[in-house]
This record gives sequence, C-alpha cells and structure tokens, in this order.
Amino acid sequence: MIGSFLVLLIFTIYEPKRSLQNMEPVFWYLIFLIWYSFRLLFSSPIEMMQVDFRFLFVINIATLFFCTYYSYLKNYVLNIVFLGSITYMLFSINAFYALSSQTSTDNLINIFALAGLDNSGETNIYQNVGIWFVILLVISADFIGKYSKKSKFKTFLFFLLFCSSFIMLLTIGARSALISGIIGVVYLLKNTAIKNILISISIVTVLLAPIIFFNQDILLTISRISTLFYGDDSERIFLFSNAIDLWSQNIYTILFGGGVRSFPIFIGENNLGYYPHNIFLEVLSELGIIGLFIFFQIFYSVFKIKTSDLLTKALTISMIAIYCFTGGIQDLYNIFFFLGLSVSSQIYE
Repeated sequence: MIGSFLVLLIFTIYEPKRSLQNMEPVFWYLIFLIWYSFRLLFSSPIEMMQVDFRFLFVINIATLFFCTYYSYLKNYVLNIVFLGSITYMLFSINAFYALSSQTSTDNLINIFALAGLDNSGETNIYQNVGIWFVILLVISADFIGKYSKKSKFKTFLFFLLFCSSFIMLLTIGARSALISGIIGVVYLLKNTAIKNILISISIVTVLLAPIIFFNQDILLTISRISTLFYGDDSERIFLFSNAIDLWSQNIYTILFGGGVRSFPIFIGENNLGYYPHNIFLEVLSELGIIGLFIFFQIFYSVFKIKTSDLLTKALTISMIAIYCFTGGIQDLYNIFFFLGLSVSSQIYE
C-alpha cells in the first residue's frame, strides 16, 4: 500500500494534473485497502497467514492504476485482448471436435490437454478459459452492432466468432462464465440492433442442432446448471448462506464484519480454498457494511459517468458477474483491468 501511494505521488508530481483527474476508482480502492488493513490488525495469526498481500496490495492496485491512467488507449488494448481471445478459440477447435465425438463427458475437460497443447497435468482450467470466451462473446456482439451497416463481410466474421464463443461456453462446463457472458451481451443490447442478436442466436441453434442430436451430453455447461435443481454440488448455497450467517451474528459483525479471512475459520476450514465465492458477500461478511460501502464506491465511481465506454463497462459487468459465483477479493485484477479502461476519455481530448 505504501508503494502504491508512492507511485501515485510520483505521477502526480511529474505528470500534468489533468491526466489524474479521473483516478477516483484508484483512490477508492486505496481507501478500501486502508479499511482492510485496519481490520487486519484484529485478525489472528492463522487468519493473517491466509492473506495474499502480493495480489491485494500490489497486483490489484497496479492493474487498476495503470489501466485507469492509460484508459485513453482502450481501443488498442481491446484489440490486443480480442486477438488473444481468438487465439484461445483457435486452440480449442481440435479439442472441441475430439470432445464432441465422445459418448459422454465424465469430467470437466481441459480442452487444451485434450488437443495435446497442455502437458501440465492440470484438468480444471475451465473457468480461466471461460473468461476468454466471455471476452470474445461480448466484443463480438459489440462489433456486430458497429459493423452491421458498414461491412457485411466483417459482420459475418463477427457472427461466426459470436456463435463459436457461445458454443464453447455451452461446452466447457463454466456455468458462471456462460451466465456472465449473457449478462454482458444483454447490457450491450441498447446499442445493438435486436435483429442482429436474433440472427446470431438462430445461427447458434442451427450449429448446435446436429451436435445435440448425436450427443446431448456435449453441452456440459447446461448439464451442470441443471444439477443445481437437484443438489448443491459446488457448495455455493452452503458458502453463500454461511457468509450471511457470519455477517449477521451481532451488531459488531454487521458494521465491521467478522474480520479478514474469518470465513474459513467460521465454517471450520483453515484452508485457502474456502471463501464465499462471491466478492460482495466476502466483503460484507469479513469487512461489514462499512467495507461493502467503500467497495461499492470503486465501481460506482466509474458507472456513474455517462460518457464512460460502453464495451469496457459491459466487459466489467461480465467479470463482476463471474466473481459473484467464483473468485475472491484477492484477485480482483480481472475486474479492475476492464474497470480502469472504462473511465471517460473526454479528459484526454
């Protein structure tokens, strides 16, 4: 945190003040870190050992700061990210066909390992891959709206990318990614003709029809969503309800929370893998209403600006939606990357 303040101080001194006019989300995150540090003083040694200071006090703040500071370069950055997401798509094609030829999907497949592109032995990277497919889905939807009246060829290409990314999201088993991608696309509807979205959905349906006919289990994400109606296989309901129980114990926890990393101890698990899997419930249960108010201000400081970029805001919403089902506050850099790029660019003109 001290290093972050020093970086801000240096840029304030040596750069024009005009360039730092829209750093409000960064300042709110620093205030959040101050509150986090204050609550950390009351944590036990066991709880403190579970805090990853590198991400909270270095990577998160650096990502938010530099993406906000250089937000006027958002178009170039988005093009690079878009190409990166296409690369993931190309690497996944062989794995998708190999997977579609199987009679069933008994596990959450590492599509890169299936294609012979990943020898790490890691099998459950579907959430990481899902984030890239969400990015491809949302950006493709935005480009469909932009080029629908300018270039039929480009529109067709983006239709294919939109359909392909949606199929992948239906296949890899990442439920939160599929839901967040749909939310991000819906957010863009106010700038995208509904006809284009309907055409995209029709194309997806036509492409999926033969696959569903020969192998219904290929839609692993839908299968995993359906299991939620028969049981809590991912323990999300258990985690969410215990986060509420931790927060609502008494007036002290309601205001100040149970303390940093108190959630694993509360449920009897001293393990880094146990956290609410919802960033807002995590902040509420461990840092209280005060912490949640400060946390909300980080996002409100950007979304309240009407001139902020629609596409990056849609991507930010998608990332937030993912983090409402998986991910914690220690690795907010995925959200902060797009949140920082979303700030208004008028101050740079």
